[in-house]
Amino acid sequence: MASNQAAFTVFDPPPTVTSVTAVLNNSTSPCTANLNCQLVVQGGGLVFVTGYQIVETNTTLIRAANPSTPIPWNTVTTSAFSIATPGIYTVVITNPNQPGGGSASVSAQFTVNQ
Repeated sequence: MASNQAAFTVFDPPPTVTSVTAVLNNSTSPCTANLNCQLVVQGGGLVFVTGYQIVETNTTLIRAANPSTPIPWNTVTTSAFSIATPGIYTVVITNPNQPGGGSASVSAQFTVNQ
């Protein structure tokens, strides 16, 4: 008797970032303080469980919708957020489920206009 079954583990890819742009909610206009904005993250290794955290405000974001391309995605738009003060902010993008049980993170900066 033979079996073709084998156990294997699948890990998430580490995220990479080429750019992060803050835009007004559901638009391409630049993000402005005190209005609802979203981040457009471009890079690689973006999957269902990728986390997005704005460091300075400790705000956790999620993916606004599933992109229509196969995963891992190259572009993701996050859920909405609002920041009261214009400036340059940092987002940390994290994928859990890495070899060895840890996570992989990368950070990038974006601008909120006045």
